[in-house]
Amino acid sequence: MEVGNKEVVVMKCFVCGRDSVGEVCNSCVRDEQGFYNREYQYKEGLLGRKKEELRVSITNARISGVSVVSPYANGMNAKVDNFNHWIGAVEEMGETTYNGKPAPYIHIKVPGGIERYLIYPQLDDVGGVRNALEKAKANKIAAPATAPVYEIPTPAPAYTAPLPTAAVAAAAYTAPAPAYTAPAPAPAPAPAPVPLDPVQQDRMNKLNTLLTSGILTREEYEAEKIKLGL
Repeated sequence: MEVGNKEVVVMKCFVCGRDSVGEVCNSCVRDEQGFYNREYQYKEGLLGRKKEELRVSITNARISGVSVVSPYANGMNAKVDNFNHWIGAVEEMGETTYNGKPAPYIHIKVPGGIERYLIYPQLDDVGGVRNALEKAKANKIAAPATAPVYEIPTPAPAYTAPLPTAAVAAAAYTAPAPAYTAPAPAPAPAPAPVPLDPVQQDRMNKLNTLLTSGILTREEYEAEKIKLGL
């Protein structure tokens, strides 16, 4: 969807099923538990003149960092890039050859068919990464059976004091009742709000998600509601 002048791609969080701008939504990121974090400098070439800062971070919600990223296990068409994937997308950890030397890789397979290999040349803690991946997958944040549906809360009805019972009224009686005066007619109830159609409700859900995750400010949120006729 388009927010202001920015194009925002909304997808479903792989953990909880809510709308998200990444594989893991901000709510699940706040609940994650860290298992591993390592940064190191990779020097390429015989003289090591080209240097890249690589990083791997593993939690029970996701794996993220900077690595040599390739669509193939042999490292073809690779480039150094950032990544951020759901921990459940980790298939395996193996070894390949990169620039003529052995290098470990982490195989990622995202639901939908996208595959990539995160290659870490010159990584000297392969065992630590492997153990962290096993612990993170064993303790990953569990997804519910069905994705939650966001509902707009309705205000509580105004409090109305209960009428006294006949026994209480009789006990309180001490004088003749005054002349009967008919009560004023109750005001007509406010018309019930018109329910949103499915398309409008979906747009409203996405706007609420972008507001609560901090992507939209309150001003941008209200402007988008007016723009979409909500």
